[in-house]
Parts: sequence; C-alpha cells; structure tokens
Amino acid sequence: MSKVKSISNPKELSIEEAYAKMQKILQEMESGNLPIDQIIAKLEESKALMLHCKEKLKNAELLVQKIQEE
Repeated sequence: MSKVKSISNPKELSIEEAYAKMQKILQEMESGNLPIDQIIAKLEESKALMLHCKEKLKNAELLVQKIQEE
C-alpha cells in the first residue's frame, strides 16, 4: 500500500479554498490514475471539506438571520 499524504485541517481553510481543493480532488479522481487506497483517502478528504463548507455556510446563514431579527 502506498503512503497517502495527510490532509490539512479543513477548518483552517476558507470556503473558497476548500471548494478549490474539492475541485482539484475531483480532477485527480477523474484522471483514473489513482490506486484504490488513494481514492479512499481522497473521498475522506472531500467529505471533511464538504462538511467544513456546510458548517461555514450554516454559520453565515445564522448570522444573517440574527442581523435581520435586530
């Protein structure tokens, strides 16, 4: 099994950076040149990035609602 590069902490990324990283992962996976263990790692990384983006967007939505209520 080849060594898979560990991911950075998604919480340190902006939504734009996380989205760009997800796009890069998608391109890598679509190339068809990755071994299964790397595909699995990329899927896990994408999931973490997606959850991070969802959390950031949810927080932004809550902030907008709070501002509207004031």
